[in-house]
Amino acid sequence: MSQGGTEVLDRSAVYRDYSDNPNVEVFDFSSDLSQFSTFVRSIQAKGGADQCEDVFSGLESLAKLSWKSQNQSSKVIFHLADAPCHGRRFHDDCGDDYPGGDKLGHDICKLLHDLSYGKSIGKYSFSHINSTTKKMIQQFKLCVGGDKSDWIMEDTIGSDTAKLTTHVTRAITASVSESMSTASKALAAGPGGGKARIYTINKEPAGSINWASRPLLKGVRIKHILPSSVADLLESIDAKDPLLEETKKPYFMKVAANVFADDGGCRLPYYARLSTICEDELSDEIWVVKLSRSLSEKSNSLEAYKDQMETQSVASALALFFVDAVGKKVQKIHYTMVNTFVGREKDPVETSSRMMIFNFERFIEGGDEICKFNSNFGHVNLKEYVAVVQAFSHWTYHITGKKLMVVDVQGIWDSKRKQYVLFDPAVHCSCDVLRFGNTNLGIRGMDKFFMTHSCNSVCKSLGLPRHPMQPLES
Repeated sequence: MSQGGTEVLDRSAVYRDYSDNPNVEVFDFSSDLSQFSTFVRSIQAKGGADQCEDVFSGLESLAKLSWKSQNQSSKVIFHLADAPCHGRRFHDDCGDDYPGGDKLGHDICKLLHDLSYGKSIGKYSFSHINSTTKKMIQQFKLCVGGDKSDWIMEDTIGSDTAKLTTHVTRAITASVSESMSTASKALAAGPGGGKARIYTINKEPAGSINWASRPLLKGVRIKHILPSSVADLLESIDAKDPLLEETKKPYFMKVAANVFADDGGCRLPYYARLSTICEDELSDEIWVVKLSRSLSEKSNSLEAYKDQMETQSVASALALFFVDAVGKKVQKIHYTMVNTFVGREKDPVETSSRMMIFNFERFIEGGDEICKFNSNFGHVNLKEYVAVVQAFSHWTYHITGKKLMVVDVQGIWDSKRKQYVLFDPAVHCSCDVLRFGNTNLGIRGMDKFFMTHSCNSVCKSLGLPRHPMQPLES
């Protein structure tokens, strides 16, 4: 069949058990939907001496097929099953005549690897009809492991066939979104993407810096006006409009020569001092300038730094709304506001000057050691697990109608102000993977978060619904 000029090919592999003849029936790729429907209607659920089935032979029949499309995002496997495969490690007390495992010697890890890498399947989407297949899919995910563990999506449809449509749509959307995200990352690298900024670390306090020797920067500050409500924020997201900006304000700055830390994944921090009055009256207040680790033109463009500013502005706004939602029941969270500087560095000896663009924000003093509570790819710091911070990520997904999620949550506990001060977030956006820079992993990133997220007391007090990708509660 044809969808908007794109050919859609359907294929089906139906498996039973070892003793059945045939134990696997195959309908090869075809664009004729009526033939596919006829084949599916002709299938009879019969045979099998025990409860478990020959799942591996069904997957093997897919791996042997010559897949036509080279586009990974267009290739998705949908697997529906009401019984697990053979082998004790794949189920809990199901009737199994072969508890030692597959009698034909199939290696499930190799089969899944062949499908994922060899055939470049975008997603493997499994629909549970009952709970007997839960452990099997857990084992499949362990086989895939690492960065590919989210390649397998799962949902429980039971006897509600309407849920299947939603699950299929979600799997296709996730596959396409992941493909677009990968493409956007490649574009974001730009020319010279492999070149890294050379730097020296100086952990001495800002007060020890000889500021008089540092060149003066003259330019303007760009800063966002935060949206006043979630509805206002989503209006700009849906319209693909940037956040509103304040009137540009003149700034004078001096930036330290060396970085004071080296723990940021994408950017390097430098101490700075500034003035909004004149170049001879720099404030004693310390600020932090953040420059991209990459020297690529793309990474150091005004667009890239404004993307980072917008990411933190959106996180700041959602943090304010979150604090209003939870009230005084839990610890407060707060994101520092990020500004963008555009100006020139004037050489005191020569008349030449060069354009300077970077982000800057207030330096956080008096806080405890920096902790990364979660990442943009599902990591959760269990040792330093803090319920309110993890609940915040879950809440942002829920309150924005599944359109946004603030992750890569890191910061400090400010014991003086009794709040978590957070910075350098990532924002996943399900409706626009080209927004918020290359840390936006879209639906894939959201699913990855939920795969490692267990709802805590704060989630439950806010009435946050469970996501299908979350681990089952014991």
